[in-house]
Amino acid sequence: SEQGVALRRAFQTGYKDGKPQYDKNAAKFFKSALKNEQQVYARLDAAVGLIEIGQDKEALKVITSVLTKEERYHIRMAAVNYMSPLKRNEKVKTLLETATSDKDERVARRARQILGVSPSETQKKEAPAAAPAKKKAEKKAEKPAAPKPGPEPGE
Repeated sequence: SEQGVALRRAFQTGYKDGKPQYDKNAAKFFKSALKNEQQVYARLDAAVGLIEIGQDKEALKVITSVLTKEERYHIRMAAVNYMSPLKRNEKVKTLLETATSDKDERVARRARQILGVSPSETQKKEAPAAAPAKKKAEKKAEKPAAPKPGPEPGE
């Protein structure tokens, strides 16, 4: 199949402190699977395995490539979903934040769900530096709309 099979679990030996533990041969297998250009899911799965064992450099490149170059939205969605259990990893979190502005709203929404942020929160992060001044101007414009107090008694 063009998509491939996720074999990471075959190398998993258990959990320690809530993190997956892998067989000593896992890293070699994962690194080899990263190079499998025909099977995107195998590459994504291997990338997650490498990140979980702390060898993230090449793995992050693979995920970044899928997020930025893959035309099919469902493959980008898969990349976002693969990152879900790793969302506390700062580098993965950065990739998820990038995915919140994916050209397909379904992918962007899933990235926001994983991060636990609303669309407005992600837009604030991506807004140019001038945006906060605009918000202040909008708030000033809103203030006069409030009812003005009437004249004081005796005026």
